[in-house]
Amino acid sequence: MATLWHCRWNFESLDVVFGSLLREWMTQALPTFGDLQEKLVNLTLHTFLKIPSLLLPTPHSPHYTWDLRDLAHVLQGCMQATKETVTDAATLIKLWHHEVCRRFEDCLIGASDRLRLQDFLSRQIGRHLSLSPTDPLDSSSVFTTLSSVGKLQAPYRPVDGDGSEIEEACMRALAEYQLTTPLSPHAKPLPHFVFFADARKHLLRLCRILSLPCGNALLLGVDGCGRQSLAHLAAHIAETPLYSIRASSRYSPADFREDLKRVLRSLAADGKPIVFLLADSQIRDEQFLEDLVSLMVAGEVPELFDSTEEEQLLHALRRLGPAPATAEAAWAPADTLGLSCPGSESFAVASRLPDGCTPGGSKAERSRFAQLVRERFHVVLAISPVGPSLRSRCRQFPGLRSCTTVDYFDAWPREALLCVARHFCSAQPDLIAPDDISTLSA
Repeated sequence: MATLWHCRWNFESLDVVFGSLLREWMTQALPTFGDLQEKLVNLTLHTFLKIPSLLLPTPHSPHYTWDLRDLAHVLQGCMQATKETVTDAATLIKLWHHEVCRRFEDCLIGASDRLRLQDFLSRQIGRHLSLSPTDPLDSSSVFTTLSSVGKLQAPYRPVDGDGSEIEEACMRALAEYQLTTPLSPHAKPLPHFVFFADARKHLLRLCRILSLPCGNALLLGVDGCGRQSLAHLAAHIAETPLYSIRASSRYSPADFREDLKRVLRSLAADGKPIVFLLADSQIRDEQFLEDLVSLMVAGEVPELFDSTEEEQLLHALRRLGPAPATAEAAWAPADTLGLSCPGSESFAVASRLPDGCTPGGSKAERSRFAQLVRERFHVVLAISPVGPSLRSRCRQFPGLRSCTTVDYFDAWPREALLCVARHFCSAQPDLIAPDDISTLSA
């Protein structure tokens, strides 16, 4: 047996790849911040190098594992911004802090871990950007493309996550969703949905994930905390059809693969992004997860299609034609790690195909379709962190963590419960006045 030792990355090796990407992006997209360029590079790389020792995996938190994809996702998020929305150094620091939090803080369990991370980030910003580490970081400000009409059409900009603008946009999106629900066989009715602060935060996080190529979500929380409802609404806001399965006691891995084939045929036919939602209660066999992780990692499931079905799939792909190139494609950290930016033409460029592939050949077409699946087949998994199943799955399927963005759902706080109670009691004011709800025990 041969043993191969893989050295852990160091600052110099990270700087060659990610530092170069960050410098080039800032030079061309944010040319007015030249004095902050090296400082931001050092801040980003040193922060990433120290986080693995700050947040260690435990049996209670088996998803606390970090690799280069985490750093790539931070850069991918930052590179959505433009000079029109990042107009000063304070906004640039907010953007960096926001993207780091979306990748590292959202997956943390409990307030103590989050507080430890925020203290660490404050010290890092103070050390590398010569700012006072006692200055509080504005965690209420979030970056989003959600517009006032409830669609992801606005520039990537900072907004007040606790403000009325986001709440009104969410209400408009919900109203439109309720009108279109009867028209979709996969839509979930949401007759009573209350947008308290935590619900808005989780919705914005999901919208952000679904708006990015290779954006997959792992929603960790107990049953009944609203993960699936938020996924349905986020897919609607992203204007992306959502598919799920109807699992029964007789639902087998073969049935699951048939459902996967139907969804992948739809993707090959029009090339538009698709969301596939799978909840813990629907996982009748661990083979379901193995197939989905294979799609996230490699863009294909071995032996999913027979030769006839594969030829039909590739024929549909030929009719689709190449994806149009956009200027944003130049800023994808994905060229290094397989993450792609909006409008990426990566699955249509012959130079990125494996050795031996030629444009138009079946091998090249299969590679092109695999990249299309990785970029536009968005997997949303709603899994409970209770019990040993999550720990076992993280160990059995490493891609379950590395190829997803984790969002941990805490128990709803008292303020959220009061908000829901006021909403329902407002329809029956004779029973109890909404203002008197807070006097009751939550």
